[in-house]
Amino acid sequence: MSKIKRELQSYRCTLEILSPIHIGSGQTLYPDNYIIQKENSTYYRISFADYFQKLQVKEREELIQLLEQGDTIKIRNFIHKNYKEKYGYIYKGKISQKVLKDYIDKFSGTNKKMKIKLLRLRKP
Repeated sequence: MSKIKRELQSYRCTLEILSPIHIGSGQTLYPDNYIIQKENSTYYRISFADYFQKLQVKEREELIQLLEQGDTIKIRNFIHKNYKEKYGYIYKGKISQKVLKDYIDKFSGTNKKMKIKLLRLRKP
């Protein structure tokens, strides 16, 4: 077998992006992994374990009861209602008004269980 020797050439280019680009890991973020706050149109990727540790004892006990009941909607509402930025986050970012509207529509929809599942996000 003969080996073919190929020389690679390098080129310096300037590219113009013509459409939105998404680069993701393919990891799915479930509803208890993030918070979207309407007031500042901000998305927070959170660690549930860290969030849980920051809660006051009374809030922790309430959340434990909700977890034992297994009501996903109530758990999600509790997390959303009680999250504060000072509890920390893995990362945060501003979101568009369209994403915010979709989130609000799905979060407050009549079939909340199904709609919240549809709003799983892909981790960037």
